[in-house]
Amino acid sequence: MLDVSTTQRLNCITSLTETLSQKGFKVSTQGISIEKIKAAEDVAESLKITTQDDVYHVQRVQCADGKPIAIMENFLYAKMLPNFETNNTSFISLYTILEQQYGITISEAYQTITAINANFTESQILQIPIGSPLLVSKRVVYSNDIPLDYSTLRIIAEKYSYSIYLSGR
Repeated sequence: MLDVSTTQRLNCITSLTETLSQKGFKVSTQGISIEKIKAAEDVAESLKITTQDDVYHVQRVQCADGKPIAIMENFLYAKMLPNFETNNTSFISLYTILEQQYGITISEAYQTITAINANFTESQILQIPIGSPLLVSKRVVYSNDIPLDYSTLRIIAEKYSYSIYLSGR
């Protein structure tokens, strides 16, 4: 069984990779797919673009200490990231690439978190029983009020949690 367990604070924009690294886990990517496609309707709506606009569809499995912990899927607005698919055939932290290679400032994000049961494909990829609980995080990341990234993260629920700091009314 996976010996990873950590909590991500939601009062600042951070990624799964950053959170796991900060907790001392060795983070790696197992398999990556990057393709330039036309935005599907839900992606176009989230990124405030049209279905005629191009996005980079990035799929990967994130591992902690060599064990799969999450399935990550990103849709990046291609207009803001020239040649992304040829310059980034492998990486661990997407936010690091965006900030360091493209000079993008990640200014804000809108995120929702729900729970589901792992289907057959998810259970095979994450090496967990079918029906295991997964947390699903859907996030739109903005750079200076422009939606840049629409992502879905499916992570093993018993190994990860979120904490939120609330203040005032």
